[in-house]
Amino acid sequence: MRWFALVCFLWAGNLLAQNIYTTQDRHSYDSLYYDKLPDALTLKLLSFTKYSDFNLSDGALHQTLNYEAHPGPSLGIGMHYKWLGLTFSMGYNAPGDTLYQRSQRFDFQTHLFLRRLTLQFYSSGYSGYYLNETEKHIRNWPDGKLYPRSDIKTRNFGFNGFYIFNSGRFSNRAPSIYNEWQKKSAGSLVAGATLLYNQVKADSAIIPTNLLAIGYFNDTNFTYSDQFTVGGQVGYAFTLVLRQHFFVNFSILGGFSAGSTSMSLSDGESLKENRLNFVMSNSAGFGYNSRRFYAGFNYTNLVSDAPTPVQNTSIDYHAGKFQLAIAYRFTVPKHKSILPVWLPFEL
Repeated sequence: MRWFALVCFLWAGNLLAQNIYTTQDRHSYDSLYYDKLPDALTLKLLSFTKYSDFNLSDGALHQTLNYEAHPGPSLGIGMHYKWLGLTFSMGYNAPGDTLYQRSQRFDFQTHLFLRRLTLQFYSSGYSGYYLNETEKHIRNWPDGKLYPRSDIKTRNFGFNGFYIFNSGRFSNRAPSIYNEWQKKSAGSLVAGATLLYNQVKADSAIIPTNLLAIGYFNDTNFTYSDQFTVGGQVGYAFTLVLRQHFFVNFSILGGFSAGSTSMSLSDGESLKENRLNFVMSNSAGFGYNSRRFYAGFNYTNLVSDAPTPVQNTSIDYHAGKFQLAIAYRFTVPKHKSILPVWLPFEL
């Protein structure tokens, strides 16, 4: 495995960050709709693939350049018990790592799932991209051969905080961290706040100079851009349950935020634009869940669309994950908590 293969500790609902047994967690819920499984130790196996891409869109020319980075698959193992959740994962080289000269990747996430409140934080860094459908954009480019940009690097940071309005009947943990069992169909209005920072930089102009389109981005040769945005999202999450065990779930949220986008040009000039941005979060999945066993697939995606200082143009950032998970729950005999009694949670 090469030195740039992803090898990291991925806290996906993690150490001191999931199922904290607080006063909020003791709020009433309808056990006919879901089971909290308070005495279950959940062990899980994961296989997932992440992505962190960005698009350069020119509204005047109605064209978009899609820069993509597709890491290889990752494998992980994890556990959950009461408030404690921990996941270890390791990534493997993708076939394109050699072909497209990728160098390194880092991706970290942590989540806090309370009964009514979900907090999410992520940080990632990707190095090495390629231009999708290159032959449609670059003059005299061979069909099927992609345009590699090993010098392009991105850095992304984000925070989301969402409130679950119908937490008495809808479990946000069941399709997310697999330590609860949704037994009847239910949904909930979801609303919250989002803070994002996205950055892209390269050693040379990010937009190729030999494009078929004339005047793309008004011929602006920039080597750096960053985006900061803060605002809110509102939407709906729903889990459809068939025969208590088979489920299909989805969520979609969106909203506008106040943001700032800056660009540094090849000649040293700097540009900046302060405008409203659009942010959207969505997820979907399906599988089987019971008191003992869970198996399912889920997909998550986050989109941030920000206008740039160049008229009629925007930079869109996309980050997400495809994940397959299998989990088994063991019953832990009743015992006295090993933590001091004055702490607001127990183990």
